[in-house]
Amino acid sequence: MNTPIPTDQATAQPSYPQIFKAWVGESGERPESLPRRVTKKFHGIDIPGWSGRVNFSAVHGYVENKRLTFYLNRWRNRRHDPSAVPTTQEMYEIMLEADAEETQEEKKVFHIDRLAKSIIRNGVQEEIIVFLDSAGKLTLWDGNRRFFSTAHIMKSELEIFKNAHDLVQWMPCFLV
Repeated sequence: MNTPIPTDQATAQPSYPQIFKAWVGESGERPESLPRRVTKKFHGIDIPGWSGRVNFSAVHGYVENKRLTFYLNRWRNRRHDPSAVPTTQEMYEIMLEADAEETQEEKKVFHIDRLAKSIIRNGVQEEIIVFLDSAGKLTLWDGNRRFFSTAHIMKSELEIFKNAHDLVQWMPCFLV
């Protein structure tokens, strides 16, 4: 049975946010891959949003992650600029550096490489949470480790990661 794509009756356009259009096009508009309206509870508050998939490259990292605070402050001190805001690429490098500094695997702060290998085996199990602003920019609100581990896979030339690029480039997300 074919389920029709939900549409806005006035415009006959899909009723899901346009940020999902690329995924829907690539997935062949199968009903199981269409974005859907969902409500999630955060801190006791119901938050309406959309569940779907976005390309990892469309997402901008979230700087104010508590786990990143020490390393972010160190990065700012090196630049002699306490208000500097790293790019998503610089955040990735900060996290890799933090993991590389710790020789004991169980004490690593982010476990980027280990989580990347898990994602190759099992996929991203928990949606990242992203915010779509009025300019169309997607900002990561939750899921830094999942997001940057996926970025690690996508940026790596190692065979184990390179072979997984097509499998992991579309991340499950909850869009606010």
